[in-house]
Formats: sequence, structure tokens, C-alpha cells
Amino acid sequence: MIIDGVNDLLGKMDGLNDNSDKIEQDLDKRIAELKDLLARNSATNRLGNEIQDLLDKFKEDLANLKEIPSTLPGQIQKLLKTLREMMVGSTPDESADYWEE
Repeated sequence: MIIDGVNDLLGKMDGLNDNSDKIEQDLDKRIAELKDLLARNSATNRLGNEIQDLLDKFKEDLANLKEIPSTLPGQIQKLLKTLREMMVGSTPDESADYWEE
């Protein structure tokens, strides 16, 4: 009788040990999955921050590009005036006494 009780107790302890091993393995698996999830989340957050930084720079560049058409006509007029003055300075007029043909 006592031997049967001891054997039953040993069987139950083996069952508990098996269950605790399964629980431990399950916990290890879940912890590993959580670590992977957190690592991916961290990488995703870093990537999201980098994308946002690039988007901000792109918006800034786009704003700078929008300014060019408004300033371009004035710059072209100044360039044409400069080129006319260069042409006038490089060719003789009626009062030029330094020009040889």
C-alpha cells in the first residue's frame, strides 16, 4: 500500500516535472518571440525616423526649388545686361582710338 502511494506520488511528480519543462520551453519560446518583436519594432522606429528626416529634407528642397522660378526672370535680366555691357566694352565705337582693323 505504501509502495503504491509512493509510486503514485513519483508518477505525479514526473508528470509535474514534464509539465514544468513544457511551460519553461513555452516561456523561453515566448521570450524569444518578444525579443524579436521588440528588435523589429526598434528597427521599424529607427527606419521611420530616418524616413521622416528624409521627407523633411525633401520638403525643404522642394520649397527652395519653388523659389527659383520667381527669382529667375530678374537674374536673367541682370545677366543680359551684364552681357550687353561686356559686348559694348569689347567692341569699338565711334570715339575709339585704340582699335585697329
